[in-house]
Amino acid sequence: MDKLLITGHEGYIGHVITENALLQGYSVIGLDAGLYREGRIGPKNSHPNLLEIEKDLRLLNDSDFRSFDLNNGSVIHLAGLSNDPLGEFDEKLTFDINFEASKRLIDLCKAGGVSRFVFFSTQSVYGISSDDHEIEEHESGRLNPVTAYAKTKLLVENYLQTVADKSFEVIIFRPSTVFGPSRGFRSDIVFNNLTLNAYLKREVHVKSDGSPWRPVISVDDVSKAALQSLDKSLQNSIDVYNLGFPGGNFQVRDMAEVAAKSMGISKVIYADSLNEDPRTYKVSFKKFSNNFEEIYRCGQGIEKGGLDLKMFFDREKLSERDGVQALTTRLAVLKRRIERGDINAELFKNEY
Repeated sequence: MDKLLITGHEGYIGHVITENALLQGYSVIGLDAGLYREGRIGPKNSHPNLLEIEKDLRLLNDSDFRSFDLNNGSVIHLAGLSNDPLGEFDEKLTFDINFEASKRLIDLCKAGGVSRFVFFSTQSVYGISSDDHEIEEHESGRLNPVTAYAKTKLLVENYLQTVADKSFEVIIFRPSTVFGPSRGFRSDIVFNNLTLNAYLKREVHVKSDGSPWRPVISVDDVSKAALQSLDKSLQNSIDVYNLGFPGGNFQVRDMAEVAAKSMGISKVIYADSLNEDPRTYKVSFKKFSNNFEEIYRCGQGIEKGGLDLKMFFDREKLSERDGVQALTTRLAVLKRRIERGDINAELFKNEY
């Protein structure tokens, strides 16, 4: 049975990848700090082939890693402060977790005989693009991270370029903004936010004029790509993919209209201008669609995504009185837990 370590396995993407990896017969080690567990929707993962370890990535040491026995195994690295607003919460903390702890993990993986390392970066490494050009992976001149989160992700990418070799192969995914159901659901990313607001409040409120472009992809398609990448042949020791589909670049106003339609409402309210988030870019997905053709052919669009989210919200009986938006917004969760005193300002649990 193939061994697979998934860092951040309790996160939004991590929950879905973990469930699917177990279905495919992997023996999974899940490593997670448990910071967002109180916001989990639905039952806990439970499976005889799942070993769960609650540990902050910054505290991972040699003996921990040796106990995983990952020689010739694989790693999918998701753990970290997980989006741009959260990254601005504390830039030094973002650097420590997203870069320094990731670098330490990479060194442990390479020394421990891991043969395939899959890293989830971000399309935010492209920052702001002032034209309609769809950016391809090889265009290093287009890399322009503007946030602490994006800058640390690019630092990890650059480090992986220096250590990848034939015995330690690397795939880097720069995913589109993800949408769709998950036990670790997040409402602080664009299409999920629009659909949940439409569901709970019977209106869609767009905090901009709706003009920025965002590439989006379903969490199920992300999971399929991550697991397929574990066995994919590489021409070189490292490969980079923009993770998404041709035609998957949408303006926020397009997503707002689909969110409203999915929830059976018509009220969409726009702000007069752009909000404080300056990101707007278009990304090319030709490389991904050519190399992951089966996923591309069956990829899920936002129309089906909106309907799936409606079914998910109905099934879990989500309501405003349950505080679901606060529980599924990463920055709000961390601030609340710090105020409560169960974690400190460095996001360590107070028993450490």
